[in-house]
Amino acid sequence: MNALKAHFQFTSDFLREKSKEDLLLQWQPVQANYLVIGSPIENRMLLYDRSHQKMTEVTLPAPCAHLAWNRHGMLLALVCPQNGAQVYLWSPVNHRLANQELDTWDSGAVTWMGWSVIADILAIAYSTGNVILLDKASDKRTVVRGHHSGPVMAAAWSEDSLLATCSVVRSSAKENTSASSRFVFVTVAGDTALSARECSYGKVEGIQFATSKFVQGGQREQNTLSCIANENTLVLFNLEDDTRSLQYSFKAEYGKIIQYSWFGDGYILLSFQKGVLIWVSSHPDEQGKELQHLKIFADKATDMCATGDGARFGICSSNVLKVFQTDLAKMRQKEALVGEGSDLQKLAWTSDGSLIAAVGGNGQGFVFLAKIPETGCAWRDRVAVMIALDTFQVAEIKNPQEPLGVISCNIEPTVVALGPDSFVAAINNLAIFYLADSDSENGAYITLGRYEYLGIIRSVSLTWNLVVVFLTDGRIVTHQLPRDNESFVANIEKTISTIGGLQGVSCVALADRNLYFGTSNGAIGFLSLPHQRHELAVQHTAEIVSVFVKEQDALVAFIDSANEVMLYCVTGDVCLKVPGFSGRPMGILFDWVDGPQQTGDFASTFVVYGESAIQVNVFVQHSIFGGILEKVDDTTGEREMITKNSALLGFSGGKVAELSNGLLIARTLKIFPQNQPGQTAVDVEKLIKLHRFHEAARLCRKGKLTMQLQQIGQRCVQELDIELAISAYREYGAADKVLLLERYRNVEHLPSLAGHMALIDDKPQLACEWFLRASDHTAALDTYTDLMEWEKAIALAETHAPDKISYARQQHAAQLELLGDNGGALVNYEKALAALQISDSMFERTCKIGIAKISIRMGDLPKGLALCRELRDPLLNEECAGILEEGRHFKDAARMYRDSGNLQKAAAMFLRAKEWKQAEEIIEKTDSMPLRVQLAKVKETAGDFNGAVRLYEAAGENDAVVRLLLESLNRTDLAIEVVDRTRSQEGAKMVAA
Repeated sequence: MNALKAHFQFTSDFLREKSKEDLLLQWQPVQANYLVIGSPIENRMLLYDRSHQKMTEVTLPAPCAHLAWNRHGMLLALVCPQNGAQVYLWSPVNHRLANQELDTWDSGAVTWMGWSVIADILAIAYSTGNVILLDKASDKRTVVRGHHSGPVMAAAWSEDSLLATCSVVRSSAKENTSASSRFVFVTVAGDTALSARECSYGKVEGIQFATSKFVQGGQREQNTLSCIANENTLVLFNLEDDTRSLQYSFKAEYGKIIQYSWFGDGYILLSFQKGVLIWVSSHPDEQGKELQHLKIFADKATDMCATGDGARFGICSSNVLKVFQTDLAKMRQKEALVGEGSDLQKLAWTSDGSLIAAVGGNGQGFVFLAKIPETGCAWRDRVAVMIALDTFQVAEIKNPQEPLGVISCNIEPTVVALGPDSFVAAINNLAIFYLADSDSENGAYITLGRYEYLGIIRSVSLTWNLVVVFLTDGRIVTHQLPRDNESFVANIEKTISTIGGLQGVSCVALADRNLYFGTSNGAIGFLSLPHQRHELAVQHTAEIVSVFVKEQDALVAFIDSANEVMLYCVTGDVCLKVPGFSGRPMGILFDWVDGPQQTGDFASTFVVYGESAIQVNVFVQHSIFGGILEKVDDTTGEREMITKNSALLGFSGGKVAELSNGLLIARTLKIFPQNQPGQTAVDVEKLIKLHRFHEAARLCRKGKLTMQLQQIGQRCVQELDIELAISAYREYGAADKVLLLERYRNVEHLPSLAGHMALIDDKPQLACEWFLRASDHTAALDTYTDLMEWEKAIALAETHAPDKISYARQQHAAQLELLGDNGGALVNYEKALAALQISDSMFERTCKIGIAKISIRMGDLPKGLALCRELRDPLLNEECAGILEEGRHFKDAARMYRDSGNLQKAAAMFLRAKEWKQAEEIIEKTDSMPLRVQLAKVKETAGDFNGAVRLYEAAGENDAVVRLLLESLNRTDLAIEVVDRTRSQEGAKMVAA
């Protein structure tokens, strides 16, 4: 068990014994600069700052019944018990108390008061059941009447400004009669009730809106209303279904419920009067169970209070304060023992959960340091972290255990910044500057001086000699960084100036030469500080929330209001969305060690981190794909290993610097090489993913890994690193690649180089795009020609290579001809001839051949046949004859076959065309037996038996000769002679018959 560190102690004369009511205790939200103590019996309130100085004592016109800070902690509202017509507003800026009149009618006593969590609207509930809504922005007052018949006993605001109020309704005026509770939900307009619900519970307190697993689906993020009923029952109401509720009843031996708190994913922690802690769940499978039961105190507990994020809670008894984590798996405990008789009654946490205050009935108060605020900053590969509320330590990320310097501040700053050799700590409008003492052996920082700006400081940025201060009102102030502490303020006054001409600036980031800024209308711009001239770099679609810059790599990263992460490359003028990040991004960190200048590669590495994930990304400006932005690894598990919600300050050499409770930890992310024995191949793969090819190649040589060199060579080709690609391919043994790459070793024009590398990487389409960007139209035309993308080739040739139009059209026509688009092919052939600028007989002949074939195919026989006669090409004639044959133009086909020298096909076509004479003339010149037989049959049919006999005999058809001599010519003698000569058995039978 660890002891809580006492921060400070105070004593007041607000004694609880004088009143039945508890003291009021509240920290200022957000800044947590003030601790306010009010009393229901004293006409004053006390304020302490968090550095244990009593700031002021505010005199009130009457005792204070209720306190409430607005969401930003810039207004403190308080009311008096019996004067509900007035509310008092105290400003922490000017320390003035203002009186705000509400109404003149008798509203009764104030029973509850609270501000909306998203707007400056104050709700005040009364014992008469009425509610007043005071809108400070418009000074409008809205009275909500008629919804409650009894006093409003409890109320709460939701995150979407829905106000829930609850009153007790009795069936008669007697105290012991049964009572029910009436819940009314109203919007900020307040004129009508959104809904109302009555339940059979008596006294209700501790109303809270929450997101639970009890309600499935629905439109509201906060889907549940919870409350304590009758002191020992927890009730959950389903806001999506009025008929459903969930009730948790506990043993009477626990005593009444003191306080409860929602935490995590739908879990609830309850503290009881008898010193018992109970964890319960809204998950359906865990409802009705006590997940954890702890007896914290032997006697009793008096109060419990949880941090704003629900991660930790404090619980106290009369003289003991204990702090726990709500996570059941990490039940670490801290404890503080205060003096006897302190009678601790009230607890309050600061917004960041660093300080917890406790006040007792004897007027004594205590403030303990529960955790060191996660305040820190970075400059490149160095970070400054808070190790005590007024002390910072500077260290390198690669070696956080050896501090470079220590800075002692006399304030607890809310804004810090680290420069090359300087540091600034700021709170409100005050900034204190420190300079590293070069003569100090332990790296101490000396105080240069302090300066008060005319506005609240939002952020500060430092270079070697320049300071940029961004104020909460949107103004940007710049001045030189004096290094003489004796005339520090005077030197600032000489050089200080406010940058003009900028509207709606929402965030800034300082680099060596320029100041980069984002605006509420989505603009990203940069300001040249020496010239005080700004330019717009890119116009985004949503408000810019935060901006980060690494000017050496010409990169600007930003997060917008829609939780999108973008990367803008200044030199490439390209804006890319970071892919794959889920959840709400909290920040972006660039790697300041392993960049292009250090590794020789062209890759810039950065991480985007959120509540539950760290995503490593790599950007490469030049490649055959253009700018590459890749998600390398989503290390969700590592973010869980690192304390959730802890501050990540820097990223260097694969290590992230994490600040948790004053402890600086540097962790190497798993996607980076671990340099473990036997893991060389694994490390090479990691380096390739990170686009760090030079280091990967060195590891391959060291570990004699040749297969990975091929992958390195290919990736280097893609990213235009010719020298390393040649080296990798040479060591791998790919001589053909080496010879090919050698041709382009001296190409300096990036688009041309990218085009040739795309061809080598077998990506001709990309190559064409790059060649066109490079105005290398010849290379682009050649590539389109190789791809047979003739339309693009023709379009390019028409504008940049007129002498190649004809050839491109001829090739396109040939392609269309193969695809059967005869009309398109004919047009392109004819245009190819028309566009020919220099006489080329072979080209002309090729086009005319195409025109001839297509003309015949499309039925324009005269044109096609005329071209065939002109060209006198046997191959063309035969091809065209085939086309004519398919079209049943047998006579023309026969002539074309004859002209081509194919006499057999010509004779066959003449026969089909019944051109017997021409067929006979050709057949006599051939030795085709089937054609002779076919012609003999034709003559036989026509009655020319002698001619038929002659042809049958020439074809060797002796039986047909015998048949005709016997039957048609009555020449038995000749028939016998043929039979004797040929020994034909069939012929002998015909003669014998």
